[in-house]
Amino acid sequence: MLNLKSIQKMMPYFFKKADDKKPRVKKGHKMQSSSKDTIKRFVSALVVGEWMPCKDVIASTGLTQGTISRAAAHLISDKLISSKVEQEGRCKNVYYRLA
Repeated sequence: MLNLKSIQKMMPYFFKKADDKKPRVKKGHKMQSSSKDTIKRFVSALVVGEWMPCKDVIASTGLTQGTISRAAAHLISDKLISSKVEQEGRCKNVYYRLA
């Protein structure tokens, strides 16, 4: 017979306290965190009122596409930026704009 306390000692991360904050999720999956520096660099590259392609953001910040998409996911969930995807030939280009 299993003892609940012994299970809690083995796997404490399965039993969260009520005061823990809810993890950020996107489409049911837990989101990976982004640093403040990454988010600052990403937002500073965007121009107010204009759509910027991801390629230009990569060139101006020096961040990778994965890092930019992770930071964008956080900012989109907070409704600070908006994004759109346009199909150009065989490529899909992502555009970002400050909301």
